[in-house]
Amino acid sequence: MQEVARELGLAGWVKNLPGGSVQIHVQGPGEALEEFVERVREAPAPARVKQIVINEIAPEPGLEHFRIEYGPLEEELQEGFGAVQAIFMEYWREFREFRQEFRDF
Repeated sequence: MQEVARELGLAGWVKNLPGGSVQIHVQGPGEALEEFVERVREAPAPARVKQIVINEIAPEPGLEHFRIEYGPLEEELQEGFGAVQAIFMEYWREFREFRQEFRDF
């Protein structure tokens, strides 16, 4: 999300919440915000977007960039390991047909 927001010239922050959901505060021009929401809907794996809830609030003065707000280290590590496992399993399923070919190497 950080990469998309910066590409669109938006400011704000994103953080992981307990239970696997994500909270995003983003502000900027209307067209850029609409594009951001559309790109969130199509987030790449391992992310899965089940629902988007939009609440309009007053902009935060002084926000100039988009950043990630990190939680406690143990939560961030757990999230990271889960994402890596999901990506590994995707590749594992994709290449399972080729396992026998590389057995002798």
